[in-house]
Amino acid sequence: MVVSAPAQAAQNWPLHPGCAGVPKTSTQYDGIPGPIFNKRMQCFASLAGAGYYGSIDGNMTKAQWNGVAQQLYKGGYYPSTISFGSDDFSTVLALQKWAQANGQYVGGPLDGRWGPNTYRGVAWCLNQIF
Repeated sequence: MVVSAPAQAAQNWPLHPGCAGVPKTSTQYDGIPGPIFNKRMQCFASLAGAGYYGSIDGNMTKAQWNGVAQQLYKGGYYPSTISFGSDDFSTVLALQKWAQANGQYVGGPLDGRWGPNTYRGVAWCLNQIF
């Protein structure tokens, strides 16, 4: 399903300069995450302004997961400003809600667990934001 609305979660800060050369992730099609998926997630975290400012290397850190949670909170998908700095239940559930709101999380429950549908939906959103 293609949705014309942008996959936004409240962009307030400029995108990390290291994101300019990050290609689109194929996870949108195959549901299998890899380094490009993680680099795009790092770029998403950088939009929160309080997240990650180091290299975009594909290795998610606690600070980056906090940035992801903060960005999702600003978009109304994450339940609070407090994050555990990981891809825990609350973070994955918020990512699922973000993908669902963009018509990209279908065929599975909102269960806060990673799976191919979650990866595909989140990757589609990540591919749309920059």
